[in-house]
Amino acid sequence: DQYGNLIGIVVAKSAGSEIEGLGFVIPSNLAKKITSSLIETGYVEGRAAAGISILDLTDSSEAMKYGVQITGVYIAELNGNNAKKSGLEVGDLIYYLDDDKITSGAQLISLIQEHEPGDKVVFTVVRDNELKKFDLVLEDSQAVKSAADEQANEGEGGQSGQQNPNSGQNENSPQQNGRNNGNGWEDFFDFFPW
Repeated sequence: DQYGNLIGIVVAKSAGSEIEGLGFVIPSNLAKKITSSLIETGYVEGRAAAGISILDLTDSSEAMKYGVQITGVYIAELNGNNAKKSGLEVGDLIYYLDDDKITSGAQLISLIQEHEPGDKVVFTVVRDNELKKFDLVLEDSQAVKSAADEQANEGEGGQSGQQNPNSGQNENSPQQNGRNNGNGWEDFFDFFPW
C-alpha cells in the first residue's frame, strides 16, 4: 500500500500491447497463514475438503463426449472417507451446495474453502432425473490427500484396472463414458484436494 505494507503477493499477471495490465494476488494475511503452516508442518493445515474429484463440463460438446446432456459439475471420483459414506455417487451432477447453485468447479471449490474441516454441508445432486440431498462432513484436505495416495499405491500393487462393483458408478456416469473409453478424460479430470 502507500505506506509500504505488504497487502498481497502477485500470483498471475497479464501484460501486453493490447491490454492495460491485469494482476491477481493472494491477500497477505492468507499468504502468511499458508507459509507458516508449510514451514511448521510441510502442508497447509485446516483446509476443508469434500473428498471428491470433479469433472467440470462447461459446454455441450464436452458433455456429449461423456454421454451426458446437461453441462455442469459432475462427481468423477470419491476420495474421502466421508464422501464415500455420504451417499454421493460417481456421475452425480452437483446442483447446489447448501443454498448456492453450482455453476462451475471454481465456484464449488471457493464455497468449500469458506468452511473448516468438520463443518457439515448439504450437496443437492441430480441423479436419474431426480434431485437428491446428501449431508457431508468436510474433512481436512491433508487427510483426503493421504487417503488418495494410499489408494493409488494399492492400485500399483496389481489391483489397478479392476472394477470395484461397489464403487458407486452408475450406468451413465461421465467416468464410464470418458475415462474407460479413452475419450480424453485426463484433459478434463482434475483432483481438487479441497
